[in-house]
Amino acid sequence: IKWDSLGNVLGIPAFELHCIQFDCYNNIHTMDRLAHRKVILKWLCTGLASWSSLVEALKCLSEMVIAEQISKDHPNNPSVHYTGHTVNTTTTLRTATSLVDDTPLTVSDLEPVLESIITVTDWYTLGLKLGLSDLELQTIAHKETDRKREMIVSWLETRSGSWSSLVEALKSPLISRMD
Repeated sequence: IKWDSLGNVLGIPAFELHCIQFDCYNNIHTMDRLAHRKVILKWLCTGLASWSSLVEALKCLSEMVIAEQISKDHPNNPSVHYTGHTVNTTTTLRTATSLVDDTPLTVSDLEPVLESIITVTDWYTLGLKLGLSDLELQTIAHKETDRKREMIVSWLETRSGSWSSLVEALKSPLISRMD
């Protein structure tokens, strides 16, 4: 599945797809996997993610086998259950969405994480949702640096962060976003 086609069909805005392409361009060996991860993460963060919308998107992309398998596995359950620890998926769905998981993130994942939160305006609240203490965030607030970046670095260095815990934090209605 082409990541940009999937993003278009899932309703990811064109400017965000361009940002994903630009960000992933330097990683030519992992571009498709990284871009798929970012598209799925953006889609999960929209609050509109559902099994039925994923099935329809896959059908639009002529991915009938995957769409049929998902429909079969989730016949009466239109919602994607995202628990923060795992995405309740089948192996088939993991073909499309294994990119958002509980794999621990490290500081080497800093740039993709920052790209995924580019629209977040309230770094402090996001930091709280990610488990950073008020004291840690106050220390960052007094620095003359990119506070959002510093907060994510602190999270990556001191917490067992994962894409799924980031998605859960971003789902909070308390997180201010530009989008």
